Amino acid sequence: MMEYNEIDKFINSRIYRLLHPELKNNRNFISHGLKDYDEIFKYASQELQNDRDFVLDNIKQGDHILIFLSNKFKNDKEIVREAVIQDYKQFIYASKNLRTDKQFILKLIDIDANILKVIPKKFWDNKEIILKAVTKQGHLLKYASKVLKNDKDIVLEAVKENGYALEYASLDIQNNKEVVLEAVKKNGHALEYASLDIQNDKEVVLEAVKENGHALKHASKDIKNNKNVILEALKTNGLAITYLPTKLRMDKDISNTALLQIYSSKDYLNHGYSFISNNLTFCMITEQQEIDFFANEELMEQLKKNLKINAARLIYGYSFEKGNNEDILRSAHQIQKTIKSRLAEIEKEQNKYTRLKQIRDSNIKPELLKIENQIMEL
Repeated sequence: MMEYNEIDKFINSRIYRLLHPELKNNRNFISHGLKDYDEIFKYASQELQNDRDFVLDNIKQGDHILIFLSNKFKNDKEIVREAVIQDYKQFIYASKNLRTDKQFILKLIDIDANILKVIPKKFWDNKEIILKAVTKQGHLLKYASKVLKNDKDIVLEAVKENGYALEYASLDIQNNKEVVLEAVKKNGHALEYASLDIQNDKEVVLEAVKENGHALKHASKDIKNNKNVILEALKTNGLAITYLPTKLRMDKDISNTALLQIYSSKDYLNHGYSFISNNLTFCMITEQQEIDFFANEELMEQLKKNLKINAARLIYGYSFEKGNNEDILRSAHQIQKTIKSRLAEIEKEQNKYTRLKQIRDSNIKPELLKIENQIMEL
């Protein structure tokens, strides 16, 4: 059953069939109608349908009329090229001659590599065509033949453009360290599509977590217990601590590195503690870990420095923005106001947790001394 908009389109397009011949031959009238209904082209006069300039002008305006054109125009490279510029899917209406013209297809890939999706499937096994397409859009490796998905040269070019293209590579290529390294350097999460052996390769995982700390999620169990890898991941994204077993999450170096990154982030700078508190809960950060973090003077100095650098970078970025100067300056002053607020907030937390640490230490020392004396009396 047709929906209302389809019925409306059906009725209105056929009204043009009843028009006076003079209106059917009126360039402006037909062009105006094409803005709403492409099918109207079928009811234009034969003179207009055969007018190459009229056809080309309307295609350039975004009208999807290639399907209604004569075979002569469907075989016209300029007309088909302009149609593809507007929408690559229009290529399915080109003549058989052009759809099987390898050199023409290669030129169209320069316009929109997505055309690979609608070309005859026999070309999905053509190395030259696939190589050119994946160089422009790596994810198009999905459409390559099985043979070419196992071609190292092609997959390398694909993952250099888009690391996630590794998903579509053959199992053999997913086990190729050189290819996977290129993939994770581009997109750390591409580690998900690497073989189990590669997910257990320290060098590869290090590159992945340097690009995106969350890539730690896809590392092997053994690598997730490697402290050097863990610390690199947390420097990129403190929330990666969620992928660690409880014992490692309680490690002071690890929790401090995670907290330093979380509090140094733009999320904290822009939104304050209330915004990241849920993340801290999600990461199962304990109060004791926050005490150890905020009571560490060296870490606090580093945190304040990081926040100032991030704020300065935001303001520097405004120098490249176009727009009202007053609005840009207003935004810059707001950042200045925000960083002052965040630094004051950090100072407050530092004082609070330093005091809590002092209380904790003063309570525990007598007990430790008592235990020490008991040991000496044994």
